[in-house]
Amino acid sequence: MFDSISFTELITILLIALVVFGPQRLPELARKAGTWAREIRKTAAEFRRGLDQEVSDLKKPFEEVKADLDKAREDLKAAGNEVKKSVEWVGPPPVIGPSPAEALPDKPTDQPGAPEEIE
Repeated sequence: MFDSISFTELITILLIALVVFGPQRLPELARKAGTWAREIRKTAAEFRRGLDQEVSDLKKPFEEVKADLDKAREDLKAAGNEVKKSVEWVGPPPVIGPSPAEALPDKPTDQPGAPEEIE
């Protein structure tokens, strides 16, 4: 609170207050200032507690959604691992019919209607 006020400035303010209000009223004013400061701190603390409560109330739905998303992510990972294990267990699919190398003719002349080679 007193970070921006130096010691000499504080003494100057106290001396001016002593001159303006007098030595009889100064202790009474100091008590009132202390009471006001206490009330301001109490009000600020209540305000902060209220804000913290509101923020925590707002965070709860987001935390629940995050927990649901994390659970769904874990479930998807587990399902993906199960599918991967199933595919590995079954093995590669069987080849039906000729291989691609066997399906292609050796020479283009083997096919009907193909142009003949010129020697």
